[in-house]
Amino acid sequence: MSRKPWIKVCGMREPANIKVLLERIRPAYIGLILYPPSPRFIRAELTDYYARLTLPKVGVFVNEPNEAVLKQVEVLALQVVQLHGKETPEQVAALRQSLPREVEIWKVASVGNAVDWKQLEAYVPHSSHLLFDTQVKGYGGSGQQFNWELLQDYPFDMPFIVSGGITEDSAAKLLDLAEGLPQLAGVDINSKFELVPGLKNILALERFTKALNKEYHDRNKS
Repeated sequence: MSRKPWIKVCGMREPANIKVLLERIRPAYIGLILYPPSPRFIRAELTDYYARLTLPKVGVFVNEPNEAVLKQVEVLALQVVQLHGKETPEQVAALRQSLPREVEIWKVASVGNAVDWKQLEAYVPHSSHLLFDTQVKGYGGSGQQFNWELLQDYPFDMPFIVSGGITEDSAAKLLDLAEGLPQLAGVDINSKFELVPGLKNILALERFTKALNKEYHDRNKS
């Protein structure tokens, strides 16, 4: 089958929690929430600590001016900018021109009862990945899962990420999706693996990681 999706753990904030995550799981990415209304908003006094983290960091922004995004990329030494709001294709294009070449842009698409592929097409030239999350009143972290069958018509070559309501029991379903859609690059997990907002349940994350690895291994036995 296609490659195993990598894991991003979003909404990390507390140093002790991050330390254990890196020691015991070391996901492909960690997400730092840079949206002040979020209960997972990072702690300003820890900016230097976040900047020194060597694991690839994704800064999650919601409707921020490009100037503010660029400043945080520099201050926090971000590898990825995730745009989770109503940013226009024109804004994303301008941001892409201003960012260092090595910094990626992931544009979030909030999924309700359907996906407007034509609308998303305008973001493709300026983004590294699309990220599909569940459409809710707020911006992510809802723990709700959208209908993944809507992704079966995914029309682009660029890789995408699945988020929204992923649990410990989602490994088999994720690999089913990856078998039919090799563009599925990674999974973004958050609220279903929390003790409280901003503090992850490391044991639950370990169980999910082991389940994903085992399921992938079992499907690829020679």
